[in-house]
Amino acid sequence: WPVAPEPAPDVARDTIAPHAPAVMSPTSGTTGQPKLVVHSQHGLLWPGLVSIEAEPIEENERTLCALPLTTLTLMTIGPLTALLRGGTVVIGSTASPAGLLNSIEKHSVTRLIAVPTLLHDLAQELQVTGASPPPSLRSVVVGGAGTPPDVRQRFENVVGIRPVLSYGLSETPTGVARTDGEHPHRAAPVPTVRISTVDEDGMELPVGATGRIRIDPTTEGPWAGTWQPMLGYWRHRDATRAALDGEGLLTEDLGRMDEDGRLRVVGRLTDVIVRGGTNVMPAEIEAA
Repeated sequence: WPVAPEPAPDVARDTIAPHAPAVMSPTSGTTGQPKLVVHSQHGLLWPGLVSIEAEPIEENERTLCALPLTTLTLMTIGPLTALLRGGTVVIGSTASPAGLLNSIEKHSVTRLIAVPTLLHDLAQELQVTGASPPPSLRSVVVGGAGTPPDVRQRFENVVGIRPVLSYGLSETPTGVARTDGEHPHRAAPVPTVRISTVDEDGMELPVGATGRIRIDPTTEGPWAGTWQPMLGYWRHRDATRAALDGEGLLTEDLGRMDEDGRLRVVGRLTDVIVRGGTNVMPAEIEAA
């Protein structure tokens, strides 16, 4: 500020509306023109609070977020979640794998939030240099794109940590399903949501059938009714109506549910090859 701003007037707590529009952030634009997603304060706070149940807080927890914080999803899953968990957040740079490893060691980072390319780069750096993995690092969460199995396996072999895969969207506004040590390829919904797959008419599909991924607030347990998707797309009423159905969010992603209620993401609705009348998912071909 060139001039110190005037102190903000005292605001009574009861005048703050946690479910009112609070922030806007653009979607990634991978399937078209980016749209501004509107979220409430409530929508930004639940990921950090529920993460405490899904991933118990460690002593002296230090989270490194080596991702662009201009993206609201990354700001939410990174600094905001770290602070809500009562830990320390370290803002790192991905300019070089060596620099990132140096940051992890220098700041005794225990949790790393990364994208798939970082897993590849870190494993490559350690193998080429023969250096030892950072001793403080205990957990790694990866998201933002599909992570090939060979990249995950190589990282685990080199670093000794099995990455946790997170599935989420700008509209959620962050991860709503995660893998674990026993199920490295299928993600379990976080406690706040129920995930299902539906057909073109919005009818829920049986176990094993591929369909559009739908996310709803859970109706059971202490988190019942607490999750809230985006409030809408700014100045895109038709797109908002297509995505929001009651309290649920109808995504553009395709997946299938297994008998344990776990999700496997197989592609996007708009990313389909039609061959001889059969819909072919590029993600499934790549995995094979």
